[in-house]
Amino acid sequence: MTAALDPTAVWNRAADGEAPDMRPGDVALARILSFHGIAEGDGCLTAGEELAGTETGVLDTMAAFEYYAMPNASKAVDDTFLEWLRALKTDRDEAVEAVELAADERYAGLDVEARLSTALEQKLADSPEDFRPLA
Repeated sequence: MTAALDPTAVWNRAADGEAPDMRPGDVALARILSFHGIAEGDGCLTAGEELAGTETGVLDTMAAFEYYAMPNASKAVDDTFLEWLRALKTDRDEAVEAVELAADERYAGLDVEARLSTALEQKLADSPEDFRPLA
């Protein structure tokens, strides 16, 4: 029988970023926490822009939200970038700014940290093999 994993310890480990020996649950959590940290500080659109140029881009972040059964967060990220692309086509700064403000409000209303905390506890209970054992 596998020893129960401490959600706080798993969260803190994932907050340090991805590591080669991480398992699917760890990787998804690290991706969400990376996106969330940027979104909380600089906005949802900025978080997506920063991740868009990385190996673990926006689509991987959306998949991570889906892994943790947070489809509203995944959809918020998707909607933000579709709206952003449409706004860019207008070549109007105020359209892009409106998308950014709306995206931040939508994302803030999701209460990501609380929902993710609950989802992590559920995943640890249901699929502990998806997480690297704690040292």
